[in-house]
Amino acid sequence: SDMDSSDDYILFKIIKTPQAGEIMKRPVPELTGYPVTLFSQRDLFNAMIYYRHLGGEVFEDSFEFILSDSHDPPNLSETQTVIVHITPVDDQLPKEAPGVVRHLVVKETE
Repeated sequence: SDMDSSDDYILFKIIKTPQAGEIMKRPVPELTGYPVTLFSQRDLFNAMIYYRHLGGEVFEDSFEFILSDSHDPPNLSETQTVIVHITPVDDQLPKEAPGVVRHLVVKETE
């Protein structure tokens, strides 16, 4: 927190994006959201920012950001690094949907 800047004006600017995922902003819980490279402290406080893994076999990722405020010129932080640890889960086998009828038609001439 910055005592002389509102949370709306403390900005996180991603300067090195993650390689195995993306930083997402979800404005409302019902939506997946969209990738971002800039977000505010208020976005974090409101739980709108999250990391989405892209599903590969990489289980550690990172991204770098700098902080700025609303001063003119803005105060800038040193580069900060976030390391993301991804917990792998077993791939699920496909399941047949209830009520599905399976059939296969093969022509004798083929």
